[in-house]
Amino acid sequence: KLTIMLHASMPSREQDYIKKLLGRTMESLALPFEFVDEPSNVPLWKMNESFDIRIPRVNTGGSILSEAIRMMFCSKMGISFPDPGGRLCALTNQYEADEKSLSLSEYGDRFNEILNQESSVIPLLHAGWTWFFSKDIDLAGISPTMGIPRFDLLNLK
Repeated sequence: KLTIMLHASMPSREQDYIKKLLGRTMESLALPFEFVDEPSNVPLWKMNESFDIRIPRVNTGGSILSEAIRMMFCSKMGISFPDPGGRLCALTNQYEADEKSLSLSEYGDRFNEILNQESSVIPLLHAGWTWFFSKDIDLAGISPTMGIPRFDLLNLK
């Protein structure tokens, strides 16, 4: 039986969506499963791995931030998502060493491409703000999931 651990502070609406989504998937694959709550009194870095699937909740403000990616994939102190090939940490190192080598949009695209290829983490929900830009703004440096516009990345056409 697969044990699926849900984050303790996840809002009930998100929990309902995830339980429905994963429940249907497990049933269609004829896999027995159970949902359990993540213990709220145990730090993530001390948690044992008595689960098969862990559904944590990570909020980076809706935009891709290299600091958040480093914490999530390259550190044992944070959420500790797996990076089996080390490609996400390498991408983060490249971006942080020279932000001009990749635009924020390219960084986000490559991050999602690696995440999809390695399939060690499967995003279930994405959220972000909606921003409307003038036709005079060059969108090359803009990420569609930005929490707030970074003025250092805004350029006129």
